[in-house]
Amino acid sequence: IVAKGLNCSGADGPTVNPCGVCDNCVAIAESRHVDVIEMDAASRTGIDDIREIIESVRYRANIGRYKIYIIDEVHMLSKSAFNGLLKTLEEPPPHVKFILATTDSHKLPATVLSRCMRFDLRRVEPERMVAHLDSLCKAESVSADQEALALVARASEGSVRDALSLLDQAIAHGAGEVKADALREMLGLSDSGRVFDLMKAILEGSVGEALDLLGGLYRDGGDPAAILRDLASACHLTALSAAAPTRGADPTLSPAERAMSAELATKTSQRVLSRFWQMLLKAIEETETAPAPLAAAEMAVIRMTHISELPTPEDVIRRLNEAGAGTGGAANGAARSGSGAPQGGGGRAAAGASNREQGSVRGAAQGGETANGSGEGPRLVASGGGAAMASAQPVRRTAPQNQPQVFSGPQSFEEIVALAREKRDGKLLVELERYVRPGPLGPYKFEFTPAPGAPASLAHDLRDRLKRWTGAMWSITVANGHDGPTVEETKDKDTAERRAAALEDPLVRAALEAFPGAELSAVRDVSVGNDAAGDEPLLEIGGDDLFFDGEWELDPHGGGYVDEDDESED
Repeated sequence: IVAKGLNCSGADGPTVNPCGVCDNCVAIAESRHVDVIEMDAASRTGIDDIREIIESVRYRANIGRYKIYIIDEVHMLSKSAFNGLLKTLEEPPPHVKFILATTDSHKLPATVLSRCMRFDLRRVEPERMVAHLDSLCKAESVSADQEALALVARASEGSVRDALSLLDQAIAHGAGEVKADALREMLGLSDSGRVFDLMKAILEGSVGEALDLLGGLYRDGGDPAAILRDLASACHLTALSAAAPTRGADPTLSPAERAMSAELATKTSQRVLSRFWQMLLKAIEETETAPAPLAAAEMAVIRMTHISELPTPEDVIRRLNEAGAGTGGAANGAARSGSGAPQGGGGRAAAGASNREQGSVRGAAQGGETANGSGEGPRLVASGGGAAMASAQPVRRTAPQNQPQVFSGPQSFEEIVALAREKRDGKLLVELERYVRPGPLGPYKFEFTPAPGAPASLAHDLRDRLKRWTGAMWSITVANGHDGPTVEETKDKDTAERRAAALEDPLVRAALEAFPGAELSAVRDVSVGNDAAGDEPLLEIGGDDLFFDGEWELDPHGGGYVDEDDESED
């Protein structure tokens, strides 16, 4: 077409409307014009092929205005061929025009692209494609219904060449008639009505019905991966119907598809559809590579039906806060509002949930005013794998007694333990925490009672390490009568007390009741107002399957949340 416009002899010069009847136009249309040379770069990729063009460009056109070189699939040229063509492209003779055609322009060297005018051909709109195919069928006296032509237009994805190829195939397949049912069978597409029925059964959690529908589509010739792709298309259409109803005017959609997608859109939230879409993408990939595609598709359907009852993250937060508020909260003195929104400074939350046997919730909520009037309520943080309730008040630690600075060594047993930790002496550190009941400590001397099971060399090892670390000789005495707790016993007691307090918290109880089989497995302290603490989730409920992993920040004013991460995982 471009060559005709440049060489049409029916006009005084290059024109955008070639006549099509002059000698040049006819010869170009019949591919016999001596000045229009087409080269297939896919089969002629070397520098020798380009050298022929370079040597011939010096000669003027024979019968036309310009010599036109059409290089198809130009991205297939070798690096040396591109380099040989650069100079000619940069300074072509006035009688020569190059037309480079490619479907992968990103594979062309930047030096070539910078020497060309680039024209990107866009996809043909569905309305225009359907009208064009309809006119062709009428001209060829072929009976074709509009639904079938819409299927062809959708399958061609805007390419007229692909659409014509599919239409030719459909005419041959249907013995001169193009019908929607026959076209679906030819393309391996599933009946849209049955696909929407399958999607509805999955969203309703009807496992048996969903598997029966999947089996029926498979028995009718549907490929398992193609069925899941059709299911993904139905999910996409439903999401569009909910978010942008005007998109339903797509002419490639049948009235039944528009009605079914609009009906599902009114019954399903966007978050559920987004989760459904993410799982379908993974299921399609698994089905395409699985040794038994039908089995993979069935497992995907079972998985999706089991998460259909999974609440959205905001529902989990709302339910847990409502349940926690309903129990009163007398155990820890936390007062919560009736709406479940956090008071007194807000907090951070990440929430997700699983279905039936397993689940995982990540969230954080900060309560209101405590019974002691401090205004610092308990803080519940959730993460995947164990549960924790952390007091909002910082842990009170016993400070070392102020002693005269008569020596530079450890001033207390706690400092001896800290020194072993600093020196990374793991064996001695464990023995100090597990077997030492500390007694008096003075300048370069320490007395203790060993707990049952203590190694006989403990005193000798401690004296040796302290001499090495402080540079002085120490007197280590083993004596009876010191019955204080070891560091490990103190930790165990503190953990048990905090665990008991956590189990009495109404919000923790609500979470454990919401997820049967969940256990409280870890308790750690966090500081009030420490943003870093929110980055390390502390409550974990459930098992290994994490169906949603995101982070939210609770809104202290409205009870809603702000999505910070927006990452969904199967």
